[in-house]
Amino acid sequence: MKNEIGKTAVSLIENNKVIFFDTSTTVAALCQYVESDIEAYSHSLDNIEILSNHCLCQMIGGTYFKKNRYMYGSQTLNMIDQIYFDLAYVAAAAVMEDGVYVEEFEDAMIKKKVASRSQKVCLVVDHSKFNKKSSYKALAFQDIDVLVVDWLPDTYREKIEQAGCQIIYTKEK
Repeated sequence: MKNEIGKTAVSLIENNKVIFFDTSTTVAALCQYVESDIEAYSHSLDNIEILSNHCLCQMIGGTYFKKNRYMYGSQTLNMIDQIYFDLAYVAAAAVMEDGVYVEEFEDAMIKKKVASRSQKVCLVVDHSKFNKKSSYKALAFQDIDVLVVDWLPDTYREKIEQAGCQIIYTKEK
């Protein structure tokens, strides 16, 4: 499922663009399909490891969060503030009725900052994230331009479309 989402989402990449890759297993699956001539940025060690085999990539520094293998904190936010991304791939721990949620406050702050510094924001999640609960709101549906998903409940589809977000389904439903 994550691989199908990754294969579908990677089609949004255009050459010679600056792209952010969020920390998540779904985004990591996407990273393995990157073949474009891009400049990639991530605060995730796993993503940098994968992307380094495919394109020019830059590690966004900060304080290391060992559990999820990513950087966070003021240094991370300051570095993101110096970059304008053509496209940002973001993920979620949960998608609730009013937006995208994550498990750590610091992760929510990174997603908010990245979204404010991106021309296009693409949320990549599978259906298991819907109707789940998590503590920290990262983004409202209005902050997302494209959702790549395998399937989602009709109640969410209507809210997401009303927010102006394009929904792209994988071939695998």
